[in-house]
Amino acid sequence: MKPKPLFALLAVLTLLSFAAPAQAAEAADPYNGQSPYKVINGRSCNSDGSIHDTEEIVRGDSVYGIIQFRWNLRCNTAWAFVNFGTKLSAGEAGNALIRRAGPNGSHALAFSCDTAGGNKHVQAGQTTCYTPMMSRKYSMWVEGYLYHKNSAGAWVTHAFGTTRWVPGS
Repeated sequence: MKPKPLFALLAVLTLLSFAAPAQAAEAADPYNGQSPYKVINGRSCNSDGSIHDTEEIVRGDSVYGIIQFRWNLRCNTAWAFVNFGTKLSAGEAGNALIRRAGPNGSHALAFSCDTAGGNKHVQAGQTTCYTPMMSRKYSMWVEGYLYHKNSAGAWVTHAFGTTRWVPGS
């Protein structure tokens, strides 16, 4: 039995209505989820980006590294960058997150260095990592973490740092 033409047309229109908003959002935010080092339209967003805020990654009185809230006004994006200053040892790892605020101050979305577009978390022998970019139209903040393996072999947060919220643009 052949599908009725009206039913087939409605099915296609329904599928297009779901695709159109995603394509429109992608066109409005072409850099969202991309690496800040990816060359788009002739240059990377990192090349003329700036540091909006820097905070220490601490535990007690000890400083283990810094977390930076970086952004680019031309690209209208922001991303997180963590730097531990010295290479991490075996049994240590680090990561950065950029979080987007949701209703009532909760976080609605987060990108880490391990998210596609980032350069993966900091491993032994490395010092830095960055997250993919997020559109600055949302309120957001960044966080930095240093993890240690405990005696049971599980990764636990050893030190932490966070920046202030930045309102969306």
